[in-house]
Amino acid sequence: QIMDARAATLDEFQRILDWSPVPRFAREFHDGGRSWLRLRNTKAARLLSVTVDGAAQTVSGYTLRPSGLLEGTFASGSQNIAVEYVHGASQIPGDGARQAMLYAAAELNPSVFSSGTTVTTPDGVSVTYEPSEMGRSGYQRHTGIRSVDRYLNRWSDIGLVVA
Repeated sequence: QIMDARAATLDEFQRILDWSPVPRFAREFHDGGRSWLRLRNTKAARLLSVTVDGAAQTVSGYTLRPSGLLEGTFASGSQNIAVEYVHGASQIPGDGARQAMLYAAAELNPSVFSSGTTVTTPDGVSVTYEPSEMGRSGYQRHTGIRSVDRYLNRWSDIGLVVA
């Protein structure tokens, strides 16, 4: 259950932030026929492999931009390009690890977070819970946990990297 909650938390944070707060592996298939591909993930960090029509390519012949743009030569075809790469922040920014643990705890024991407005963790930290909704100035309450939502709103605004 803990591993499932951890994986679900990371997926949810990545969905909300639009980038992964930790390094993650990705494998994607694309149609060839141009000199570039738009990969699904931003904060692209390292190109691991490129396969064109089943033949492994030398990765030095390609340029991977942090925005997820892969430049090179891609033969025409349908789903004939396989790309493997690492994406995400090199380390969790800010207090993201603590916020992720708090959100995972809420997923593992939802009754604690649904029955009260303030929860105290075993280490003595008090956390305020609010129903999810849109707040003032576009502030989003993604999870209803004030500190987690503050973290997600803060880092989602500056997470996009452009090539």
